[in-house]
Amino acid sequence: MKRRCVALCVFLLLLPSCGSAPQPSPSPSDGYFELDTLPWAKDYPAGQQPLLRASADLPRLVGDSVAVRTINDQLFRLSVDFEASAEQLYAQLADTPPPPTPFFVQLTHQIYRNDDKLLSILLTQSSFTGGSHEAVEPQCLNFSPSTGQQLALTDLLAPEVDWQRLIDALLDGMALTVEQAPAGDFYTDWRDIATQNMTTFAVDSNTLYLFFPAYVIAPYSTGTPVFKIDGQMLEELTWIF
Repeated sequence: MKRRCVALCVFLLLLPSCGSAPQPSPSPSDGYFELDTLPWAKDYPAGQQPLLRASADLPRLVGDSVAVRTINDQLFRLSVDFEASAEQLYAQLADTPPPPTPFFVQLTHQIYRNDDKLLSILLTQSSFTGGSHEAVEPQCLNFSPSTGQQLALTDLLAPEVDWQRLIDALLDGMALTVEQAPAGDFYTDWRDIATQNMTTFAVDSNTLYLFFPAYVIAPYSTGTPVFKIDGQMLEELTWIF
């Protein structure tokens, strides 16, 4: 009976294609942190034509507290790593004839939550370097506003919670939902894979989102699976709701 209740609280949102980024609930404009952005863009040429266009839109916190500096340091490292990966990608494409439309790689962000309990950010890296479709990879950053340290999913739970049992219950609820999807939309062993890949998550005021990149638990045609878990189901198990 308990597992059936879990199933009622969990539903699956399947995006129509991997080229579409998941949309969060609207974020308040006046959050706990004042946020700015540091846009970056560069065209990498092939003769007179652009071969690769790279761009990044990462947030930056305004202020000088220890938490703000700690978070900004991590965001800055991400920006540096992204620029370095764009340079490497350009080197790999150097001998490729310029396409009619330039190849691209871009990194965008969305704020899911910004209050005194949690700063939750979704980063979406999209790229196209040939082939039949673009690639989309979600990455989530969750920070403690008091320390600036990055938080794992287990850090959001009360100390007495049996994490593995909770995971099993959530997976049972998700499995019932997935069984209603068209046959073949998910790998047969998706549940075992999901257990080991519950690391990409975001949180808004009333929902926990679990993201799975394309190909992890389902083929590309399924899109980017996002499990949405009602915070009311977790309010006694975590301090974030």
